[in-house]
Amino acid sequence: MLDYFGFTRQPFSRDLPPSSLFRSSGFKEALARLEYVASSRLIGVLTGEVGSGKSTVARAFSSRL
Repeated sequence: MLDYFGFTRQPFSRDLPPSSLFRSSGFKEALARLEYVASSRLIGVLTGEVGSGKSTVARAFSSRL
């Protein structure tokens, strides 16, 4: 599949580097809120609908720590 479509890496993998993620406005807001929680040394909860990107945002955030 990689050769057929000319991909350089496996698509839809959980191993995508955070720099390859699309930064939607919601994604940016979630990251900003998590950064605020961390910088303020608070406790936060990341919630959302199934498939909304909670794990993806958490991975992107943890890569910045």
